[in-house]
Amino acid sequence: MLEEIINTLEDNINNSLTDTNLNNIFSKLNKLNEPTLVCGVGGSNVVSTFLTKILNQKNNIITQNIPVENYYLQNTSLYHNLILVSYSGTNHGIKTLTNTNLNTYLLTHRKTKINNETLLNYTITNHHKSFISFDDTIIPLSILLCYYLNITKLDFKIPKLNNLSLKPFTNLNIIYDESSITCATFLETTFIESGTSSVNLHTKYSLCHGRTNIINNQDSLVLYLNTNNTELDQLLINELPKISNNFLILEEINKDIIIADYLLVLKSLSLLLYLNKEYHYEFVNVKYNQIVPTIYNFKGDLK
Repeated sequence: MLEEIINTLEDNINNSLTDTNLNNIFSKLNKLNEPTLVCGVGGSNVVSTFLTKILNQKNNIITQNIPVENYYLQNTSLYHNLILVSYSGTNHGIKTLTNTNLNTYLLTHRKTKINNETLLNYTITNHHKSFISFDDTIIPLSILLCYYLNITKLDFKIPKLNNLSLKPFTNLNIIYDESSITCATFLETTFIESGTSSVNLHTKYSLCHGRTNIINNQDSLVLYLNTNNTELDQLLINELPKISNNFLILEEINKDIIIADYLLVLKSLSLLLYLNKEYHYEFVNVKYNQIVPTIYNFKGDLK
């Protein structure tokens, strides 16, 4: 099923861009000119991470992406806006934040408001239901990229990764920086929530301070996200294979950190498909453990 989802994703993106009132979303986002908090859960956290970067770069405002529960620990008086990201708009944590003292927006597939938030509604016409919500993540990412580029159509294709030769693993080490944080978040969420592997996230410069000790593990895949090919990139790419024989560079050289991040997410889909075919790693029909429904349906107080 994963292959079917990926094969139809390009058409689904284009259909969504056609069917969504992009001008409504773009005009409301464009008016944001004061410090803004952004919040999403699960796959929507990938989207909120991307949106945070876009508002910082395009709107030239202070932005911060935070978990739901951190809202109540945050000094929110420093911010003017709160953007919530949720495909369904029914997530308990997201719903609890629609009644705050900030100007609140909801980026969602939902067609009706929850409280008094400003609705940023998009359309997905051919929605695939799966444990890892690929449509729910990639399509709003695509809409936000269009906002960033001020266009209404995308001609990016999902790249194919050829000649991969990776070993099975139970630990994944992802090396990233700000230019690839959305892709890193997408992969971390995907591998963790599917139960495929544990994940360690490393910023590139942090590896200069001892974190390579955790990478020296033969049961680990080291995934290096490269967009700028700086001197630090060149050093790490040269040295890290010496302590790992399961090493992959996921690369998209582009000085625009928004475009590079989006294309890396698309490229990472081919990695998932390879692992699914080669080692039967499951990202769609996931057999989750017995407590998942209980804690997923938590409706208690987050304060």
